[in-house]
Amino acid sequence: MAPKTTGIHLMEHYNQLNVYPEVAPALTNLAQQYRLAILSNANPELLQKAVAHNKIGDHLEAIISVDPLRQFKPVPSVYQLPVSHWKVSKAAVLFVSSNTWDIAGAKSFGLSVAWVVRGNKQEENLGYSPDLKVKDLKELAVQLSNNKEQ
Repeated sequence: MAPKTTGIHLMEHYNQLNVYPEVAPALTNLAQQYRLAILSNANPELLQKAVAHNKIGDHLEAIISVDPLRQFKPVPSVYQLPVSHWKVSKAAVLFVSSNTWDIAGAKSFGLSVAWVVRGNKQEENLGYSPDLKVKDLKELAVQLSNNKEQ
């Protein structure tokens, strides 16, 4: 029998989750051509700890939390955060997620989206389809590189 875990104790473990093996090398590759950021419903402290734990901060230009808005994805104003942060058009942002609800939220806001389909995930019919489907971030880097060459 396992001991009871409090919510606080559980969150301590969340800070120590490891990224998928291909993430750091893929971010290294992507960061050579693109400005990268995290856009998350998580609070800034948790995001900073997760980024530090996984040693991926050097690849990121920004870590954007919804905390200042006091609203969460898929509220449209959340997807405006990277657009405002970089002072770019929606067309300049590629939103990447493995969550279909997040893909639908970003797409409905007007962003281009890439869905990372890990495992046997099925696409939900949420009214919005991704612009690109990849199995992981390594494939994303390859696809984006191929698209630039064409």
